[in-house]
Amino acid sequence: MYELMRTVPGRTLRYLMLARRYAVMMIPGMLVMLAVYLCLYRPRMERLDRRDLISDGRRELVLALFLMYCGGMATLTLLPLEYAKVLKILRQGLPDVPFFHVGKVSVTPLAKMFNDGFTFLANIVMFMPFGFCPALLWRNSRWYRALGVSLLITENIECWQLFIGRTFDVDDLILNTLGAMLGWALWAALKRPRLWCREREPVENIIAAVVSGERIEKHG
Repeated sequence: MYELMRTVPGRTLRYLMLARRYAVMMIPGMLVMLAVYLCLYRPRMERLDRRDLISDGRRELVLALFLMYCGGMATLTLLPLEYAKVLKILRQGLPDVPFFHVGKVSVTPLAKMFNDGFTFLANIVMFMPFGFCPALLWRNSRWYRALGVSLLITENIECWQLFIGRTFDVDDLILNTLGAMLGWALWAALKRPRLWCREREPVENIIAAVVSGERIEKHG
């Protein structure tokens, strides 16, 4: 028991260091998606306005955070590990490893799934937002749609990684899909909260028309 207790702090510290390293690697992708969100914000609002729809501040905040998260995950999963360290590349230049090179394949289910507790949990937890946030933000969410979309995303990621020197791992495919489905189940367990776009109320239509008329007068 003493030996076990003595190893826990070291293992916990290792997990924290790994989490910190992954978080830092996600930053460039998150910043890119934040810029994309800001560039598209005004056209999106104008399009919603033409359809008499409103996306309130809470929805826009969650949408921006989700898009940033998607950008961060893209950095982690769609780049070779040597290229995913963008901040290091900015300091030291590009690595000697080619971007495209054939990786490995692991198609035996459960072969290494439980060998590393951090990887096991990370593969589940990091994909939970892909099941939770779309259900929260958009209409017509069903469990089978969440399953199909999450399976398609994770399968494409694993196939892509095979060509950038990483590993196509069936365990990752299982755990990532499980994580997305747990995210959807969490949304359902929370009584299906909704931050969907809503139709503009009649009073809001009047206010929008008045504001629009004032803008036309100012420009006229």
